[in-house]
Amino acid sequence: MNLHVLAYKTGLSTFYFPKSDPLETTDPEKGTHVWRAVEGFFNTLDVAKDSDADLFVQSAIPALDEIVRIPNLKDQQGPNYHRPLTPKQKGLVQDRVEGILKLITRSKSQSSFTPSSHAQEILSEDVSAEDEEFVKGTVEREFSMAKGMVDASMRLRSRLERAVSRRTKGTTVSIYGSGLAEMATHKSDVDLSIYIPELEHYRKMHRENKMGNQQFLKKQKDAVYGVRDDLVRANFTDVQPIPFARIPLVKCVDPLCQNPNSPTGSLHGDVCFNNEIAVRNSFLLREYARFDVRCKMLMMAVKLFIKARGIGDAPNGTPSSYCWMNMVIYYCQIIGVVPNLQDRSLYEMEDVPKINGLDVSFAKAEEARRTWVAGEDDGRWTLGKLLKGFFRYYAVNFDVRRGVVSIRVGGRAPRGALDKSHFPRSRPFRMCVEDPFESVGSLFVHDLGMVIGEMGAVVVREELEGAMEIVEGVGWEGLFEQREKFNGRDGKNAKRGPPKAKKVGNLRRPGTMERKERGREEKKKP
Repeated sequence: MNLHVLAYKTGLSTFYFPKSDPLETTDPEKGTHVWRAVEGFFNTLDVAKDSDADLFVQSAIPALDEIVRIPNLKDQQGPNYHRPLTPKQKGLVQDRVEGILKLITRSKSQSSFTPSSHAQEILSEDVSAEDEEFVKGTVEREFSMAKGMVDASMRLRSRLERAVSRRTKGTTVSIYGSGLAEMATHKSDVDLSIYIPELEHYRKMHRENKMGNQQFLKKQKDAVYGVRDDLVRANFTDVQPIPFARIPLVKCVDPLCQNPNSPTGSLHGDVCFNNEIAVRNSFLLREYARFDVRCKMLMMAVKLFIKARGIGDAPNGTPSSYCWMNMVIYYCQIIGVVPNLQDRSLYEMEDVPKINGLDVSFAKAEEARRTWVAGEDDGRWTLGKLLKGFFRYYAVNFDVRRGVVSIRVGGRAPRGALDKSHFPRSRPFRMCVEDPFESVGSLFVHDLGMVIGEMGAVVVREELEGAMEIVEGVGWEGLFEQREKFNGRDGKNAKRGPPKAKKVGNLRRPGTMERKERGREEKKKP
Protein backbone atom coordinates (compact mmCIF):
# COMPACT_ATOMS: atom_id res chain seq x y z
CA MET A 1 0.00 0.00 0.00
CA ASN A 2 1.30 3.46 -0.87
CA LEU A 3 0.43 5.91 1.90
CA HIS A 4 1.93 8.73 -0.14
CA VAL A 5 -0.92 8.81 -2.62
CA LEU A 6 -1.97 12.10 -0.93
CA ALA A 7 1.57 13.52 -0.96
CA TYR A 8 1.14 15.92 -3.86
CA LYS A 9 1.47 19.65 -4.29
CA THR A 10 -1.32 20.19 -6.81
CA GLY A 11 -3.47 22.61 -4.87
CA LEU A 12 -4.49 20.55 -1.84
CA SER A 13 -1.89 19.90 0.83
CA THR A 14 1.10 17.71 1.51
CA PHE A 15 0.30 14.45 3.26
CA TYR A 16 1.75 15.07 6.69
CA PHE A 17 3.80 12.88 9.01
CA PRO A 18 5.01 14.12 12.42
CA LYS A 19 8.77 14.26 12.98
CA SER A 20 8.54 11.59 15.67
CA ASP A 21 7.39 8.93 13.17
CA PRO A 22 9.25 7.54 10.15
CA LEU A 23 7.46 7.88 6.86
CA GLU A 24 6.64 4.19 6.71
CA THR A 25 7.95 1.78 9.30
CA THR A 26 8.78 -1.89 8.88
CA ASP A 27 8.16 -2.57 12.58
CA PRO A 28 5.23 -5.08 12.77
CA GLU A 29 4.74 -4.31 16.48
CA LYS A 30 4.09 -0.56 16.14
CA GLY A 31 3.26 0.42 12.58
CA THR A 32 3.19 3.95 11.14
CA HIS A 33 0.97 6.36 13.08
CA VAL A 34 -1.41 6.96 10.17
CA TRP A 35 -4.04 8.93 12.11
CA ARG A 36 -1.64 11.82 12.75
CA ALA A 37 -1.08 12.06 9.03
CA VAL A 38 -4.81 12.03 8.30
CA GLU A 39 -5.40 14.75 10.92
CA GLY A 40 -2.64 16.88 9.43
CA PHE A 41 -4.15 16.45 5.98
CA PHE A 42 -7.59 17.64 7.07
CA ASN A 43 -6.21 20.51 9.16
CA THR A 44 -4.42 22.02 6.15
CA LEU A 45 -6.94 21.03 3.48
CA ASP A 46 -8.19 23.83 1.22
CA VAL A 47 -10.79 23.14 -1.46
CA ALA A 48 -11.77 26.75 -2.20
CA LYS A 49 -11.03 26.31 -5.92
CA ASP A 50 -13.13 24.02 -8.10
CA SER A 51 -9.97 22.33 -9.39
CA ASP A 52 -8.90 21.54 -5.81
CA ALA A 53 -12.38 20.26 -5.00
CA ASP A 54 -12.33 17.94 -8.03
CA LEU A 55 -8.87 16.71 -7.02
CA PHE A 56 -10.16 15.94 -3.54
CA VAL A 57 -13.00 13.85 -4.96
CA GLN A 58 -10.88 12.05 -7.53
CA SER A 59 -7.68 11.38 -5.54
CA ALA A 60 -8.06 12.06 -1.83
CA ILE A 61 -11.29 10.17 -1.16
CA PRO A 62 -10.01 6.86 -2.65
CA ALA A 63 -6.77 7.24 -0.65
CA LEU A 64 -8.68 7.94 2.56
CA ASP A 65 -10.94 4.96 1.87
CA GLU A 66 -7.81 2.80 1.55
CA ILE A 67 -6.51 4.15 4.87
CA VAL A 68 -9.82 3.52 6.65
CA ARG A 69 -9.69 -0.14 5.50
CA ILE A 70 -6.19 -0.81 6.93
CA PRO A 71 -6.42 -4.20 8.72
CA ASN A 72 -5.00 -5.07 12.14
CA LEU A 73 -1.20 -5.22 12.37
CA LYS A 74 -1.18 -9.01 12.70
CA ASP A 75 -3.13 -9.36 9.43
CA GLN A 76 -0.78 -7.13 7.40
CA GLN A 77 1.73 -8.72 5.04
CA GLY A 78 4.40 -6.02 5.04
CA PRO A 79 7.08 -4.99 4.26
CA ASN A 80 5.62 -1.74 5.63
CA TYR A 81 3.20 -1.80 8.57
CA HIS A 82 0.55 0.79 9.41
CA ARG A 83 -1.38 1.31 12.60
CA PRO A 84 -5.12 0.90 11.83
CA LEU A 85 -7.63 3.62 12.72
CA THR A 86 -9.92 3.17 15.70
CA PRO A 87 -13.70 3.03 15.14
CA LYS A 88 -14.00 6.62 16.41
CA GLN A 89 -11.28 7.81 14.02
CA LYS A 90 -12.98 6.04 11.11
CA GLY A 91 -16.21 7.80 12.00
CA LEU A 92 -14.46 11.19 12.08
CA VAL A 93 -12.96 10.58 8.63
CA GLN A 94 -16.38 9.65 7.26
CA ASP A 95 -18.01 12.73 8.85
CA ARG A 96 -15.34 15.05 7.50
CA VAL A 97 -15.51 13.64 3.99
CA GLU A 98 -19.31 13.90 3.97
CA GLY A 99 -19.11 17.48 5.26
CA ILE A 100 -16.60 18.52 2.59
CA LEU A 101 -18.63 16.86 -0.18
CA LYS A 102 -21.76 18.66 1.04
CA LEU A 103 -19.81 21.93 1.09
CA ILE A 104 -18.56 21.42 -2.48
CA THR A 105 -21.98 20.44 -3.82
CA ARG A 106 -23.71 23.40 -2.19
CA SER A 107 -21.00 25.82 -3.32
CA LYS A 108 -21.31 24.80 -6.96
CA SER A 109 -25.10 25.21 -6.81
CA GLN A 110 -24.64 28.77 -5.45
CA SER A 111 -22.80 30.01 -8.53
CA SER A 112 -26.06 31.32 -10.04
CA PHE A 113 -27.10 33.30 -6.94
CA THR A 114 -27.89 37.00 -7.33
CA PRO A 115 -29.02 39.43 -4.59
CA SER A 116 -31.90 40.72 -6.71
CA SER A 117 -33.35 37.26 -7.34
CA HIS A 118 -33.00 36.44 -3.63
CA ALA A 119 -34.79 39.67 -2.66
CA GLN A 120 -37.66 39.05 -5.08
CA GLU A 121 -37.98 35.49 -3.82
CA ILE A 122 -38.28 36.58 -0.16
CA LEU A 123 -40.59 39.50 -0.90
CA SER A 124 -42.94 37.27 -2.89
CA GLU A 125 -43.47 35.01 0.14
CA ASP A 126 -45.90 35.74 2.94
CA VAL A 127 -45.13 36.16 6.62
CA SER A 128 -48.19 35.91 8.84
CA ALA A 129 -49.23 38.86 10.98
CA GLU A 130 -48.90 36.66 14.06
CA ASP A 131 -45.28 35.80 13.28
CA GLU A 132 -44.46 39.43 12.51
CA GLU A 133 -45.98 40.51 15.80
CA PHE A 134 -44.19 37.74 17.70
CA VAL A 135 -40.71 38.76 16.48
CA LYS A 136 -41.38 42.49 16.81
CA GLY A 137 -42.79 42.05 20.32
CA THR A 138 -39.85 39.89 21.42
CA VAL A 139 -37.31 42.45 20.19
CA GLU A 140 -39.12 45.49 21.60
CA ARG A 141 -39.50 43.74 24.96
CA GLU A 142 -35.77 43.08 25.07
CA PHE A 143 -34.90 46.70 24.27
CA SER A 144 -37.25 47.80 27.04
CA MET A 145 -35.72 45.40 29.59
CA ALA A 146 -32.20 46.48 28.63
CA LYS A 147 -32.77 50.16 29.46
CA GLY A 148 -32.09 49.63 33.16
CA MET A 149 -28.87 47.75 32.39
CA VAL A 150 -27.69 50.57 30.11
CA ASP A 151 -28.19 53.10 32.91
CA ALA A 152 -26.34 50.81 35.33
CA SER A 153 -23.44 50.46 32.88
CA MET A 154 -23.06 54.25 32.78
CA ARG A 155 -22.84 54.30 36.58
CA LEU A 156 -20.23 51.53 36.44
CA ARG A 157 -18.19 53.50 33.89
CA SER A 158 -18.24 56.62 36.06
CA ARG A 159 -17.17 54.74 39.17
CA LEU A 160 -14.42 52.96 37.29
CA GLU A 161 -13.08 56.17 35.72
CA ARG A 162 -12.94 57.87 39.11
CA ALA A 163 -11.06 54.88 40.53
CA VAL A 164 -8.35 54.72 37.83
CA SER A 165 -7.88 58.39 36.92
CA ARG A 166 -6.15 59.15 40.23
CA ARG A 167 -3.11 57.12 39.15
CA THR A 168 -2.40 58.73 35.73
CA LYS A 169 -3.59 62.09 34.45
CA GLY A 170 -5.52 61.97 31.19
CA THR A 171 -6.83 58.44 31.78
CA THR A 172 -10.34 58.00 30.37
CA VAL A 173 -12.80 55.10 30.27
CA SER A 174 -15.11 54.39 27.31
CA ILE A 175 -17.91 51.89 26.90
CA TYR A 176 -17.75 49.87 23.68
CA GLY A 177 -19.39 46.73 22.33
CA SER A 178 -23.14 46.24 22.58
CA GLY A 179 -23.47 48.99 25.17
CA LEU A 180 -22.11 51.64 22.80
CA ALA A 181 -23.77 50.15 19.70
CA GLU A 182 -27.15 50.38 21.49
CA MET A 183 -27.59 46.61 21.12
CA ALA A 184 -27.25 45.49 24.74
CA THR A 185 -29.58 42.83 26.15
CA HIS A 186 -30.78 42.83 29.74
CA LYS A 187 -28.24 40.07 30.51
CA SER A 188 -25.24 41.70 28.83
CA ASP A 189 -21.95 42.40 30.54
CA VAL A 190 -20.28 45.77 30.02
CA ASP A 191 -17.23 46.11 27.76
CA LEU A 192 -14.99 49.05 28.67
CA SER A 193 -11.72 50.40 27.34
CA ILE A 194 -9.29 52.34 29.53
CA TYR A 195 -7.13 54.82 27.63
CA ILE A 196 -3.86 55.43 29.49
CA PRO A 197 -1.66 58.02 27.69
CA GLU A 198 1.52 56.63 29.20
CA LEU A 199 0.74 53.09 28.01
CA GLU A 200 -0.09 54.38 24.52
CA HIS A 201 3.32 56.11 24.46
CA TYR A 202 5.03 52.82 25.31
CA ARG A 203 2.98 51.00 22.68
CA LYS A 204 4.07 53.50 20.02
CA MET A 205 7.71 53.06 21.04
CA HIS A 206 7.27 49.29 20.78
CA ARG A 207 5.77 49.54 17.28
CA GLU A 208 8.68 51.74 16.19
CA ASN A 209 11.20 49.25 17.63
CA LYS A 210 12.37 51.79 20.19
CA MET A 211 11.39 49.48 23.04
CA GLY A 212 12.02 45.76 23.35
CA ASN A 213 9.21 43.24 23.58
CA GLN A 214 9.98 42.14 27.13
CA GLN A 215 10.25 45.72 28.36
CA PHE A 216 6.90 46.62 26.77
CA LEU A 217 5.18 43.54 28.22
CA LYS A 218 6.45 44.52 31.67
CA LYS A 219 5.04 48.06 31.27
CA GLN A 220 1.75 46.57 30.11
CA LYS A 221 1.66 44.15 33.02
CA ASP A 222 2.34 46.98 35.48
CA ALA A 223 -0.58 48.95 34.03
CA VAL A 224 -2.94 45.97 34.31
CA TYR A 225 -2.03 45.23 37.92
CA GLY A 226 -2.15 48.94 38.76
CA VAL A 227 -5.76 49.09 37.57
CA ARG A 228 -6.45 45.88 39.48
CA ASP A 229 -5.28 47.57 42.70
CA ASP A 230 -7.37 50.68 41.96
CA LEU A 231 -10.53 48.62 41.48
CA VAL A 232 -9.97 46.63 44.67
CA ARG A 233 -9.57 49.87 46.63
CA ALA A 234 -12.81 51.19 45.05
CA ASN A 235 -14.72 48.14 46.37
CA PHE A 236 -15.09 46.33 43.06
CA THR A 237 -15.30 42.55 43.58
CA ASP A 238 -14.11 39.43 41.71
CA VAL A 239 -11.28 41.47 40.19
CA GLN A 240 -9.21 39.26 37.86
CA PRO A 241 -6.25 40.69 35.87
CA ILE A 242 -5.33 39.03 32.54
CA PRO A 243 -2.19 40.90 31.42
CA PHE A 244 -0.93 38.72 28.55
CA ALA A 245 -4.03 38.22 26.40
CA ARG A 246 -4.11 39.58 22.80
CA ILE A 247 -5.93 42.54 24.33
CA PRO A 248 -4.99 42.77 28.06
CA LEU A 249 -7.98 43.10 30.35
CA VAL A 250 -9.26 43.09 33.90
CA LYS A 251 -12.51 41.32 34.75
CA CYS A 252 -14.51 42.77 37.60
CA VAL A 253 -17.93 43.11 39.22
CA ASP A 254 -19.43 46.40 40.41
CA PRO A 255 -21.76 45.64 43.34
CA LEU A 256 -22.93 49.27 43.66
CA CYS A 257 -24.21 50.18 40.16
CA GLN A 258 -27.87 49.31 40.89
CA ASN A 259 -28.44 46.93 37.99
CA PRO A 260 -32.21 46.22 38.03
CA ASN A 261 -31.75 42.93 36.16
CA SER A 262 -29.54 41.42 38.86
CA PRO A 263 -30.86 40.14 42.22
CA THR A 264 -27.91 41.81 43.96
CA GLY A 265 -27.83 44.93 41.79
CA SER A 266 -24.33 44.06 40.56
CA LEU A 267 -22.96 44.16 37.02
CA HIS A 268 -20.00 42.37 35.39
CA GLY A 269 -17.46 44.37 33.44
CA ASP A 270 -14.58 43.46 31.11
CA VAL A 271 -12.02 46.27 31.15
CA CYS A 272 -9.44 46.24 28.34
CA PHE A 273 -6.55 48.64 27.72
CA ASN A 274 -6.17 51.25 24.95
CA ASN A 275 -8.54 49.30 22.70
CA GLU A 276 -9.61 52.34 20.71
CA ILE A 277 -10.20 50.31 17.54
CA ALA A 278 -12.99 48.39 19.33
CA VAL A 279 -14.60 51.68 20.33
CA ARG A 280 -14.66 52.81 16.69
CA ASN A 281 -16.06 49.42 15.62
CA SER A 282 -18.92 49.91 18.06
CA PHE A 283 -19.58 53.45 16.81
CA LEU A 284 -19.82 52.10 13.24
CA LEU A 285 -22.37 49.44 14.25
CA ARG A 286 -24.36 52.11 16.09
CA GLU A 287 -24.55 54.28 12.96
CA TYR A 288 -25.90 51.35 10.92
CA ALA A 289 -28.47 50.66 13.65
CA ARG A 290 -29.48 54.33 13.64
CA PHE A 291 -29.70 54.51 9.85
CA ASP A 292 -32.71 52.21 9.67
CA VAL A 293 -34.69 50.92 12.63
CA ARG A 294 -35.37 47.67 10.75
CA CYS A 295 -31.65 46.94 10.66
CA LYS A 296 -31.46 47.60 14.41
CA MET A 297 -34.43 45.31 15.07
CA LEU A 298 -32.92 42.57 12.90
CA MET A 299 -29.59 42.84 14.74
CA MET A 300 -31.35 42.32 18.07
CA ALA A 301 -33.48 39.45 16.74
CA VAL A 302 -30.35 37.63 15.50
CA LYS A 303 -28.57 38.37 18.77
CA LEU A 304 -31.39 36.83 20.79
CA PHE A 305 -31.36 33.80 18.47
CA ILE A 306 -27.61 33.13 18.81
CA LYS A 307 -27.75 33.58 22.58
CA ALA A 308 -30.65 31.15 22.87
CA ARG A 309 -28.87 28.58 20.67
CA GLY A 310 -25.44 29.05 22.28
CA ILE A 311 -23.61 29.84 19.03
CA GLY A 312 -22.27 33.34 19.75
CA ASP A 313 -19.19 32.48 21.80
CA ALA A 314 -15.76 32.88 20.15
CA PRO A 315 -13.76 31.02 22.88
CA ASN A 316 -15.90 27.93 22.21
CA GLY A 317 -15.46 27.91 18.45
CA THR A 318 -18.53 29.82 17.18
CA PRO A 319 -18.73 33.39 15.80
CA SER A 320 -18.62 36.25 18.28
CA SER A 321 -21.65 38.51 18.69
CA TYR A 322 -19.71 41.26 16.88
CA CYS A 323 -19.13 38.89 13.95
CA TRP A 324 -22.86 38.09 13.76
CA MET A 325 -23.71 41.80 13.74
CA ASN A 326 -21.39 42.30 10.76
CA MET A 327 -23.23 39.46 9.02
CA VAL A 328 -26.57 41.19 9.67
CA ILE A 329 -25.36 44.53 8.27
CA TYR A 330 -23.86 42.80 5.21
CA TYR A 331 -27.19 41.11 4.52
CA CYS A 332 -29.01 44.44 4.82
CA GLN A 333 -26.50 45.86 2.30
CA ILE A 334 -27.11 42.89 -0.02
CA ILE A 335 -30.84 43.59 -0.28
CA GLY A 336 -30.47 47.38 -0.31
CA VAL A 337 -31.90 48.30 3.10
CA VAL A 338 -28.76 50.14 4.28
CA PRO A 339 -25.84 51.70 2.34
CA ASN A 340 -22.11 51.27 2.76
CA LEU A 341 -21.13 53.96 5.27
CA GLN A 342 -17.43 53.52 4.37
CA ASP A 343 -17.96 54.31 0.68
CA ARG A 344 -15.99 57.52 0.04
CA SER A 345 -17.46 57.87 -3.44
CA LEU A 346 -20.94 58.36 -1.96
CA TYR A 347 -20.48 60.12 1.35
CA GLU A 348 -18.25 62.56 3.13
CA MET A 349 -16.27 60.76 5.82
CA GLU A 350 -15.69 61.96 9.37
CA ASP A 351 -12.37 63.69 9.95
CA VAL A 352 -10.94 61.44 12.68
CA PRO A 353 -7.30 60.56 13.45
CA LYS A 354 -6.01 57.15 12.48
CA ILE A 355 -5.77 54.43 15.13
CA ASN A 356 -2.67 52.20 14.92
CA GLY A 357 -2.23 53.48 11.37
CA LEU A 358 -5.73 52.36 10.37
CA ASP A 359 -8.29 54.54 8.58
CA VAL A 360 -11.32 54.43 10.91
CA SER A 361 -13.50 57.06 9.25
CA PHE A 362 -17.08 56.49 8.11
CA ALA A 363 -20.19 58.52 7.34
CA LYS A 364 -22.73 59.38 10.01
CA ALA A 365 -26.18 57.86 9.59
CA GLU A 366 -27.81 61.29 9.43
CA GLU A 367 -25.43 62.43 6.68
CA ALA A 368 -25.92 59.26 4.62
CA ARG A 369 -29.70 59.37 4.98
CA ARG A 370 -29.84 62.74 3.20
CA THR A 371 -28.51 61.33 -0.07
CA TRP A 372 -29.50 57.65 0.23
CA VAL A 373 -31.73 56.54 -2.64
CA ALA A 374 -33.84 53.61 -1.46
CA GLY A 375 -34.93 50.92 -3.92
CA GLU A 376 -38.51 50.67 -5.09
CA ASP A 377 -39.03 47.57 -2.91
CA ASP A 378 -37.59 49.14 0.24
CA GLY A 379 -40.98 49.67 1.87
CA ARG A 380 -41.89 45.98 1.50
CA TRP A 381 -39.14 44.79 3.80
CA THR A 382 -40.67 44.06 7.19
CA LEU A 383 -38.77 42.67 10.20
CA GLY A 384 -40.26 39.22 9.60
CA LYS A 385 -39.16 39.14 5.95
CA LEU A 386 -35.71 40.43 6.86
CA LEU A 387 -35.28 37.66 9.42
CA LYS A 388 -36.57 35.03 7.01
CA GLY A 389 -34.20 36.25 4.30
CA PHE A 390 -31.24 36.40 6.69
CA PHE A 391 -31.59 32.75 7.66
CA ARG A 392 -32.11 31.58 4.08
CA TYR A 393 -29.17 33.61 2.80
CA TYR A 394 -26.63 32.24 5.27
CA ALA A 395 -28.08 28.72 5.38
CA VAL A 396 -28.43 28.24 1.62
CA ASN A 397 -27.28 31.12 -0.58
CA PHE A 398 -23.97 32.28 0.89
CA ASP A 399 -20.95 30.50 -0.61
CA VAL A 400 -18.92 29.72 2.52
CA ARG A 401 -16.22 27.99 0.44
CA ARG A 402 -15.26 31.15 -1.43
CA GLY A 403 -17.33 34.08 -0.19
CA VAL A 404 -16.26 36.85 2.18
CA VAL A 405 -18.62 38.93 4.34
CA SER A 406 -17.40 42.53 4.24
CA ILE A 407 -19.42 45.60 5.19
CA ARG A 408 -16.41 47.69 4.10
CA VAL A 409 -16.74 46.52 0.50
CA GLY A 410 -20.53 46.44 0.74
CA GLY A 411 -23.17 43.94 -0.21
CA ARG A 412 -23.63 45.23 -3.74
CA ALA A 413 -19.96 44.84 -4.71
CA PRO A 414 -19.32 42.60 -7.75
CA ARG A 415 -18.71 38.90 -7.15
CA GLY A 416 -15.08 38.18 -6.37
CA ALA A 417 -14.34 41.71 -5.09
CA LEU A 418 -12.76 40.00 -2.07
CA ASP A 419 -11.14 36.59 -2.06
CA LYS A 420 -10.57 34.25 0.88
CA SER A 421 -6.94 33.93 -0.20
CA HIS A 422 -6.38 37.42 1.28
CA PHE A 423 -6.94 35.93 4.74
CA PRO A 424 -4.07 33.55 5.64
CA ARG A 425 -6.00 31.76 8.40
CA SER A 426 -9.27 31.30 6.49
CA ARG A 427 -10.61 27.78 5.90
CA PRO A 428 -13.14 26.63 3.28
CA PHE A 429 -15.45 25.03 5.85
CA ARG A 430 -16.05 28.21 7.85
CA MET A 431 -17.34 31.73 7.34
CA CYS A 432 -14.83 34.45 6.47
CA VAL A 433 -15.85 37.87 7.85
CA GLU A 434 -13.58 40.87 7.24
CA ASP A 435 -13.17 43.38 10.05
CA PRO A 436 -14.31 46.76 8.67
CA PHE A 437 -11.11 48.57 9.76
CA GLU A 438 -8.48 45.83 10.17
CA SER A 439 -9.16 44.97 6.56
CA VAL A 440 -7.42 43.74 3.43
CA GLY A 441 -4.78 46.28 2.43
CA SER A 442 -4.25 47.52 6.00
CA LEU A 443 -1.41 46.75 8.39
CA PHE A 444 -3.57 44.20 10.20
CA VAL A 445 -5.80 41.85 8.21
CA HIS A 446 -8.35 40.41 10.62
CA ASP A 447 -10.81 37.64 9.77
CA LEU A 448 -13.52 37.62 12.45
CA GLY A 449 -14.41 34.07 11.41
CA MET A 450 -11.02 32.58 12.25
CA VAL A 451 -12.27 31.63 15.74
CA ILE A 452 -14.81 29.20 14.26
CA GLY A 453 -13.76 25.60 14.85
CA GLU A 454 -14.57 22.76 12.46
CA MET A 455 -17.39 21.38 14.58
CA GLY A 456 -18.44 24.91 15.50
CA ALA A 457 -19.01 25.56 11.78
CA VAL A 458 -21.15 22.41 11.58
CA VAL A 459 -23.29 23.45 14.57
CA VAL A 460 -23.74 26.99 13.19
CA ARG A 461 -24.85 25.62 9.82
CA GLU A 462 -27.27 23.20 11.47
CA GLU A 463 -28.77 25.96 13.61
CA LEU A 464 -29.18 28.26 10.60
CA GLU A 465 -30.84 25.48 8.63
CA GLY A 466 -33.12 24.72 11.59
CA ALA A 467 -34.04 28.40 11.93
CA MET A 468 -34.79 28.56 8.21
CA GLU A 469 -37.20 25.64 8.57
CA ILE A 470 -38.94 27.43 11.47
CA VAL A 471 -39.43 30.75 9.64
CA GLU A 472 -40.60 28.96 6.50
CA GLY A 473 -43.19 27.02 8.50
CA VAL A 474 -46.11 28.03 10.66
CA GLY A 475 -45.51 29.49 14.11
CA TRP A 476 -42.16 31.04 14.97
CA GLU A 477 -42.34 30.47 18.73
CA GLY A 478 -39.49 27.95 18.65
CA LEU A 479 -37.04 30.47 17.21
CA PHE A 480 -35.76 31.67 20.59
CA GLU A 481 -35.98 28.41 22.55
CA GLN A 482 -32.97 27.83 24.77
CA ARG A 483 -30.47 25.13 23.77
CA GLU A 484 -27.49 23.72 25.61
CA LYS A 485 -24.41 25.76 24.88
CA PHE A 486 -22.05 24.36 22.25
CA ASN A 487 -18.73 23.54 23.89
CA GLY A 488 -15.68 22.58 21.88
CA ARG A 489 -13.57 23.65 18.92
CA ASP A 490 -12.77 20.45 17.03
CA GLY A 491 -13.92 16.95 16.23
CA LYS A 492 -12.31 15.37 19.29
CA ASN A 493 -14.20 17.19 22.04
CA ALA A 494 -16.95 19.22 20.40
CA LYS A 495 -20.35 18.66 21.96
CA ARG A 496 -23.49 20.29 23.22
CA GLY A 497 -23.43 20.78 26.95
CA PRO A 498 -22.65 23.18 29.76
CA PRO A 499 -19.40 25.14 29.36
CA LYS A 500 -16.32 23.95 31.17
CA ALA A 501 -15.44 25.68 34.42
CA LYS A 502 -13.05 28.53 33.70
CA LYS A 503 -9.68 28.76 35.35
CA VAL A 504 -9.72 31.69 37.78
CA GLY A 505 -6.51 33.57 38.41
CA ASN A 506 -3.10 31.96 38.37
CA LEU A 507 -4.08 28.80 40.24
CA ARG A 508 -1.52 26.05 40.65
CA ARG A 509 -2.31 22.37 40.36
CA PRO A 510 -3.22 20.92 43.79
CA GLY A 511 -0.18 19.56 45.54
CA THR A 512 2.45 21.47 43.58
CA MET A 513 3.77 23.46 46.55
CA GLU A 514 3.79 20.38 48.75
CA ARG A 515 5.89 18.45 46.22
CA LYS A 516 8.37 21.33 45.92
CA GLU A 517 8.69 21.53 49.71
CA ARG A 518 9.31 17.78 49.94
CA GLY A 519 11.97 18.11 47.21
CA ARG A 520 13.80 20.81 49.15
CA GLU A 521 13.69 18.71 52.31
CA GLU A 522 15.12 15.70 50.45
CA LYS A 523 18.05 17.83 49.17
CA LYS A 524 18.88 18.89 52.72
CA LYS A 525 19.24 15.29 53.86
CA PRO A 526 22.85 14.01 53.94
